[in-house]
Amino acid sequence: MRVALLCAATLSLTRSCAGQTLSVQGSFNPDLGGYYGSGFITDDSMYMVIDAEDSSARLMKFPITRDIANGNKIDSVDFANGVVITSEPYMELGWHDSGIGDIRWWNVFEEEGNLHWGTVDYSNNQYSEIGVLTKTAIESKNDAIGNYGIYGIDNHPSLTSANGKPYLYVTSGYLLGRLSLNDDNTVDSIETLGSLSARFPADLFFAPSGAFAGNVIVPSYSSGELWVINLDEQGRCLDEVTSLPITPVVGSISSSCKITVLIQGLAGAWGVFSDPVTNDLFIGHWGRDAVTPVYGFPPGCDFQVVIAQLESILLNLSILVNSGGRLLLDSLVHEPENLFKNDNSGKLSNSSSKSSKSSKSSKAGGEKEIADPESIADETVTGILNGDLSGGDSATNQLAATFSNQSFLNSVDGDSNALITAQDNFQKVQAGLDDALARIKNNVPAGKLTEFEEKELEIEVQLGLLAIAVQLPPEV
Repeated sequence: MRVALLCAATLSLTRSCAGQTLSVQGSFNPDLGGYYGSGFITDDSMYMVIDAEDSSARLMKFPITRDIANGNKIDSVDFANGVVITSEPYMELGWHDSGIGDIRWWNVFEEEGNLHWGTVDYSNNQYSEIGVLTKTAIESKNDAIGNYGIYGIDNHPSLTSANGKPYLYVTSGYLLGRLSLNDDNTVDSIETLGSLSARFPADLFFAPSGAFAGNVIVPSYSSGELWVINLDEQGRCLDEVTSLPITPVVGSISSSCKITVLIQGLAGAWGVFSDPVTNDLFIGHWGRDAVTPVYGFPPGCDFQVVIAQLESILLNLSILVNSGGRLLLDSLVHEPENLFKNDNSGKLSNSSSKSSKSSKSSKAGGEKEIADPESIADETVTGILNGDLSGGDSATNQLAATFSNQSFLNSVDGDSNALITAQDNFQKVQAGLDDALARIKNNVPAGKLTEFEEKELEIEVQLGLLAIAVQLPPEV
């Protein structure tokens, strides 16, 4: 089933609505009761609340598989072999990275409406609670929010309160609010940002990328819709009548936030969370056996997750090329001060180490000089063979610099000259990585060559996602 995108022509975006089409194409059916809350996703697992807001509510972990040829999208979830991480009565929404270390906030909607938070240790599948914010404490800071309790919660990706902690945005009954944190991560204040009228919101999540980045995505249980609530540069709602920012208050509020409906037909939409590898959203449904993926948030706008995926593939090459006698790695062990370099024969040979070089100096305006392709190739070869790509000139670190440089940031805002610079930087890194892979491939054991070439295709997919972001339009 394909659900049409409703995109208002009056919506002010950094990119046109036509450039980002959200769609739903089928759903996953867990067959686990039909009450699915929020969650989060790692490279190989989906974590999701099952039996949300019920005495048997629990957080579970499910294995996933990805379609490498389709941009690493999740193509299956093994709901039959889930592992229970923790069981808490009335657990439901708001399991998201708080932006304050590895703490993850979540909501247990007890009779008292308390908010609990803690961490998950992925290695041993254990949850550890860190703190509880009672409903009494919530009401003492904002009785309007406290009257309903907190439903969904997510941190603003960039805005912080006066003490430098990220704002935590919340849905509460028919309201949108935000929390300010103290230095010890306790709650300092709770503001009401605006009313959501008579439409019942569920979870809350900041759009991961694309035209809606920096704005709040909210599923509506009552209307079966997916909304975007636009925020101004100070993180305030816009009034639905005047389109002017609403002044936050402590307590009740009459002004309603401006809401744009993105998708309809999501009956019982409840939890929402994102795949950090692809930026696809997932909607957990209440009273319906479905977890619905929402496609269309461009992964190329969330560069660090693409680069992290690329690094994971490159490190897998370390295991591949050093198997069967570990000949390549043994060479490094015998001469650890040397790097491998491509000579005229295409084989690996020794050259003077460049690993002791200081990293490239940063230019004014946040522009880091990108290393030359040869240096990138040398450090990437060494990193792959050692299983450590932390060197400053490695391809992954140079890609991270490329997409955090001011030239790229300016290109996103439409500066064509900056786009040319960003593309030149990307092509330098790509050339260095191509050279590194060619050097290593010439020395891969014959029995491992097919596996190596499969990894090359996976690398090509990740580079393709990044290349789109610096693609020059025809007129440039």
